[in-house]
Amino acid sequence: MKIIFAATTSSKINLVALDGTGLTRPLPSPNYYRRIDKPYPIDIHLKLSIAVDTRSKKILALRLRASRAHDVRDAKYIINHLPRKPSKIVADKGYDANWLHMYCVAKGIKTCIPMRDYGKTNPANPRKTLRKRLAKKFTKRTYGRRNIVESVFKVLNTRFGSSVSSVKFSAQRAEVYCRAIAYNVLLINLYFLNAP
Repeated sequence: MKIIFAATTSSKINLVALDGTGLTRPLPSPNYYRRIDKPYPIDIHLKLSIAVDTRSKKILALRLRASRAHDVRDAKYIINHLPRKPSKIVADKGYDANWLHMYCVAKGIKTCIPMRDYGKTNPANPRKTLRKRLAKKFTKRTYGRRNIVESVFKVLNTRFGSSVSSVKFSAQRAEVYCRAIAYNVLLINLYFLNAP
């Protein structure tokens, strides 16, 4: 499945946008839960994190988790599983972590992530972390390209739905990979249909 997915990704990568969203799982009916004397679960979410090429709008890498997790936990995995090294990564404030900035700089990747506001800092002892130094190079024009990953989530939800049909997690992961492959193939078809 991952080999087929890698075949549909872009050949040239310049700017990559990272983000995450939630998917819902199928639940048995409330009547079934009443019969087995268990409380009906409110929500059982899946966490989907993806990397999107902002030029071709193709999904380059993805990770699905069966539990709730912060966005930054999947960033290292996604960066390692990109088909090629990008020149810059764009993400929202959820990905603002000093270790992520250091990891990207060590790999030769620039970051465009806005700084999180942690409240007042002591002016006598300001910490000169890497994320604070990189925040001075932050450009809103480059950061505006992050909206492309949000539009990819919108397309995935409208075309394929916001919930998965499978029950087992391995099947849910395969279903999400199939959706990403189908989305990338649709983009390839549109490219060839619109080519002069």
